[in-house]
Order: sequence, then structure tokens, then C-alpha cells
Amino acid sequence: MASGPELIVGVVAPLGSEGAAFLGKLEGAFASWGYTTTVVKLSSLLAPPNEAHEHFDDRVQRLITKGN
Repeated sequence: MASGPELIVGVVAPLGSEGAAFLGKLEGAFASWGYTTTVVKLSSLLAPPNEAHEHFDDRVQRLITKGN
């Protein structure tokens, strides 16, 4: 298959929303048009993964601080 134009799509969702379900549908739509997708979560680029002892609220606050 010939390579088509590259698309970059950004999706922003509130904390705790069903973003994964939406991304699955979006990936399915792109696949039906012949595109492959790569999902990159910006939070994974901001800081190392959450430590075993780190409380969820502390992790969220740390990522918000890094993002700002």
C-alpha cells in the first residue's frame, strides 16, 4: 500500500474520563481508512512511572506540576 499523508491528532480528556474508550473508537476509524496509529501519552514523557508507594493523588499532582 502506498504511503498516504501523515496525520497527527491530539486528544485532551479530563482526569477520570473514559478516554480509552474514545481512543479505541478513533483508532478503529483510522484503521478503516487504512491508517495505523501510535498512541503517545504525554504524561509518560513528563516523569518516570509511578512508584509502588506513591499515592494516586500525589502522582496526579506531580504530573500536573511537571506539565505546567
